[in-house]
Parts: sequence; structure tokens; C-alpha cells
Amino acid sequence: MKSLALSVAAVALAALGSQLLPPGPAPAAAFAWLVHWSLMAAAEFALPGRLPDAAGPLRFTVSGHHGALYRRLGVGHFGRLLERTGWNTLVRSARGYGGGRGGLPQLAEQTWRSELGHVWALLTALALSAVLLCLHMPETALWLVALAAPLHLYPALLQRHIRARIQRLNVQRA
Repeated sequence: MKSLALSVAAVALAALGSQLLPPGPAPAAAFAWLVHWSLMAAAEFALPGRLPDAAGPLRFTVSGHHGALYRRLGVGHFGRLLERTGWNTLVRSARGYGGGRGGLPQLAEQTWRSELGHVWALLTALALSAVLLCLHMPETALWLVALAAPLHLYPALLQRHIRARIQRLNVQRA
């Protein structure tokens, strides 16, 4: 419920703020970037403290056949891009995962949190895009949708891919 209220508030505030934008692609792009990064910052507050095993259609356990789908979608390439840019170094240090098998359950929980945060931000951004279209601001709506895939969709898929690998390790260990 908290996440829905925060989503509605985020969409309303961003829609009001969008009315102050000067026309043109640069302000629309800057606004879209700001909205996406703000949503990720707010995602920490949108998620419950204890995560359930399922959040709607999203499950903690990743089905084994999803790995092939993620590979076809290029999720591994996206992960390597994040590695080359140094983003994964930041994330790894924030997570505090030491690389041992003992930390895998905590890492799996962190990937679940991250996935849900990205999905929440993605859905909120898409809702805002719909509102912006109704406000006759298609350029800003298009920027929001265009940035949603690299900033939220692929990161969510990457978290699922990582969790599937963790689950395979746990099965092999058992």
C-alpha cells in the first residue's frame, strides 16, 4: 500500500513539475533522467522492510528456463557493460558481499530487493508517461519510456539472472 501511495505521489509531483519545463528535447531529457534517478532513490522507501516470497507476478524463485530467455535478450551483455563502466564495483561495495557461499542467501535477498525497486520505478515511470501524454507532452513521455529499458527493465532482468545463478549454486551444493 505504501508503494502505491508513493507511486501516485511521484506521478502527481512529476506531472506538476513537468508543467514548468520549457519546450525542447534537452529539458525533456533532463527531466526524464531526474525522474528516473529520483524514483530509484524513492524505491528504498516504497519497498516493505521484510520482502514476501512473491510480489504479484514476480517470484523470489526464478524458473530454470528463464536463463535462456535472459541470454537471448542480452542481459549478460548488459551486465558486462555495467562491469566495464565500473557500476558493478559500486554496487558490490554497497552490498558487502564477500564472494563466499555463506553470503549467497543475503545476496539473493538483495537482488530481490533491487529487482522489485526497479520494477516499481519502471511501472511508476510508465504511469507518468501516460499522464504526460494526456497533458500533451509526448516528447517528455517518450524520453521517460526510452530511458526505462536501460535504467529499470534490464537491471530488473539482470537481478533475476543473478538470482537464478545463485539458485543453481545452491542446488548443486545440496
